[in-house]
Amino acid sequence: NTHIPEVIGAARRYEVLSDKTYQDAVEYFLSLINSTRTFATGGSNSNEHWGDPHRLGDTLGPGTEETCTTYNILKVARHLFQWTGSSGLADFYERAIVNGILGVQRPGTPGVSLYMLPLGAGNSKGTGGHSWGTPFDSFWCCYGTAVESFSKLGDSIFFEQAKNKTLYVNQYVDADLKWNTTSLIVQLRSNFPVPRWDSQPTSNATASLQLVSASAILIRFNGTIMLRIPLWTSKADITINGKPFTGSTAPGSYAQLTQEWIVGARIDIRFYPKLHLNQILDDRDQYKSLHAILFGPILLVGMTTGVRDIKVDEPSNVDAWVKPVNYSTKLNSFQLFGQSNLYLRHQGFNAWADPINAKAGTDGPDSTFILSPPLTET
Repeated sequence: NTHIPEVIGAARRYEVLSDKTYQDAVEYFLSLINSTRTFATGGSNSNEHWGDPHRLGDTLGPGTEETCTTYNILKVARHLFQWTGSSGLADFYERAIVNGILGVQRPGTPGVSLYMLPLGAGNSKGTGGHSWGTPFDSFWCCYGTAVESFSKLGDSIFFEQAKNKTLYVNQYVDADLKWNTTSLIVQLRSNFPVPRWDSQPTSNATASLQLVSASAILIRFNGTIMLRIPLWTSKADITINGKPFTGSTAPGSYAQLTQEWIVGARIDIRFYPKLHLNQILDDRDQYKSLHAILFGPILLVGMTTGVRDIKVDEPSNVDAWVKPVNYSTKLNSFQLFGQSNLYLRHQGFNAWADPINAKAGTDGPDSTFILSPPLTET
């Protein structure tokens, strides 16, 4: 983290002095990190070091993805977005903050943060050399950046080109913006970053944008609202005051809504998050099958105490072997400790564990089960 602030300084030098050498250096740096050393979370490094390029397979463990690194990389991405307006940078910002920042503050325990985000199989935030800290006796560098990160969650939701009254909507989270250029308030509401994911075919992520005024004055203006269409959605539906938007909504781009806007205008957006794989950045043969599974930009976590192989016929067709659980279903997890050799059995509404034998097999204890009553004819 002595290096990334230097890159941030280089970005400011370019912005102040227009020195293109520093622009090139910043762009090359982020491109290099993201293409050779970044995990599926958007974070990077192992034990505060960047190792050889395309060699992440054997770095997964308890000491991956230092929080300070993610915090600083987000700053670099913010600078670059202001230069380029790239939807890819906005996608990256979303993935990094959702997976690498939101989870480093311990819920319900004020003052407790995380140094490293453990990505190794069987590792936990509660174990290892850099597990959850303490409210009063820990003060790693990541405590400082974590505190600041949660004080600026509103950062990088909106961007503006004031000259031509263009507003970029980059992150879909609840937020209100006082858009001084137009004297309007933009109200953004969303069910993201955790959209409902169940077995219903209408499952989706939704957001709405409404233009309101703090006064009774009728305000109208000609301008553009740029809506980020994330790369993780299969498609996007947009309506303006209930009428379908017919322009381009290609994933990985911006939908450009240019028209005369008036107080009370409302935009509704519907995304369709998809399951997808992210192969680890490692070009060695033994790691070619190592993938992360994501739903939209959200990394999914397997509940396991060690390495588990998933053998499927069509690895790229994630929907064929990862199935959602309906929200109305109660999940029951069974966890074994030490050298216990048990497997789960159930009959009706009863569940219990028995010693493993040759007939029982060994896969049961490492699973999460749905207990439901048996089906009966009526």
